[in-house]
Formats: sequence, C-alpha cells, structure tokens
Amino acid sequence: MMIKFGADINIHLAQEALKRQLYVKGWSLQHKLSSVVNGYETFPIALYYHLNSPIGVIMVNTEYNVFEIFVHQSHRRLGIGTCLLKYMKSKFPHVKGNSNGTTGSLSFFISNNLETVNIFDILHPL
Repeated sequence: MMIKFGADINIHLAQEALKRQLYVKGWSLQHKLSSVVNGYETFPIALYYHLNSPIGVIMVNTEYNVFEIFVHQSHRRLGIGTCLLKYMKSKFPHVKGNSNGTTGSLSFFISNNLETVNIFDILHPL
C-alpha cells in the first residue's frame, strides 16, 4: 500500500487516475480530473496504489469544499476509501463529504464520521 500526494505531481496523479478510469463515467470527478490535467484547476489529489497500480483516488473539490472519492470496484470494502479519506482529512480538516455521489457515497461518509453537504443545495439555494 502506498499513497501519493503532492502539488508538484498533481497533474501526473490526475493523468494516472484518468488512465486507470478511477471515476464514474460522466460524473463530476472525471471532469475535475480532466480540468487538472489541462491546467484549468489545481484540485488536491491523492492516489492509493496496490502493486504499483493506482486503485483509488480522492480529490478535494475546492469549488464546493467537498471530497470526491473513487475506489476501483474490485478493491471496494477493503478499507481503501477510508484510508484515503483519513489521509486527506488530516491535511484538509474542514472539507466535507459530497452527499450527491453514487449509491453508497452518503453511507460511506457517515460511517467515517464525516459531515456531508448536498452540493445541489449550494448550486440551487431555496
């Protein structure tokens, strides 16, 4: 197990996450990673490696102050997401979980005692 993180390798990490398809196609994380690669954004990113291959990614979406996380399906429910979350939470303690993710996202953040935010409420306030 190894986690890579750092502003100096952020574009490389985003490229690796895209290459390994560490995202749900069409969802926010895919587009944010592409924005980092193209130099439009500088969202902090960390990758989790197993046998020298990235199998998990976490990104701080600084636009909404939320974590976006993805673990390859064959490696889920093994504590990898929790490991990534704890690592990034130690660096970004005020960031919350994005409750608008895929099925299981909200329960994942709650099980890790992380406050969540509905970004649609931010985008479309009452």
